[in-house]
Amino acid sequence: MKKILLINLVACLFVGALWSIKSFAGPPEGMERQMIQFPAVCLPATVAKNHFAVLMDALIKDYGVHISMTFSATRDQSKWVAIIENPHSGLVGVLMTSNDQTCIAFSGEDRKVFIRPPDHPIGEMNEDTET
Repeated sequence: MKKILLINLVACLFVGALWSIKSFAGPPEGMERQMIQFPAVCLPATVAKNHFAVLMDALIKDYGVHISMTFSATRDQSKWVAIIENPHSGLVGVLMTSNDQTCIAFSGEDRKVFIRPPDHPIGEMNEDTET
């Protein structure tokens, strides 16, 4: 069951990454905006006021993950994303958190890390500080 959830969530992460690239770059011809549903497991604030800490504590104990990256998912900073990983086991996950709940949106295994080439383009959108 855990393996199936991990595989499904990694696939959704890939789709999400493609969607986020589309939101910042000019889309290739034929691209279509879609809302895609994916399974998530959530801990609501009604169950645990400090839902993020409670979920992270369980994930650390069970899987030995740590938070490797966070970023705001909304301009008003009401929703945050945390990338969690265990480089020793290859497990990774993506958490989404708000005041209302924390959800495991994606998780997977066989973690790979890629180094940005030194001559990689910076991107035109990086020059605009408003985006």
